[in-house]
Amino acid sequence: MFIQTLKVEDATFYICKDPKTGYWGIHEKYVDADGRVKQEINGLEGNHADNYVDTVRHCWLNVKALPYRGLWDKENLSEYVRLCSTLIDEFEQLGVTEAWQNVKHISMQ
Repeated sequence: MFIQTLKVEDATFYICKDPKTGYWGIHEKYVDADGRVKQEINGLEGNHADNYVDTVRHCWLNVKALPYRGLWDKENLSEYVRLCSTLIDEFEQLGVTEAWQNVKHISMQ
């Protein structure tokens, strides 16, 4: 069951809590109009973590790192890692806490 929608720039994720495995941030392309997951989701298609904050971090980084993925393809991994490290620092400054999961809709630009 989804507990929240999380919008990061133009992407929307549905955050759900699985009592057995933790939290999932599922991209809207995998969720149908009725709010059901269209297919089995794995760790590459859904952002999974043991806790809420890490799940939000994964979703946020998924979107924010997208413009830099070309560096990975060009085998410039050190630059990609440096940029992702900067993004992680930026995320930490947002102050996301477990209490945020009590809000139904969150938009992070």
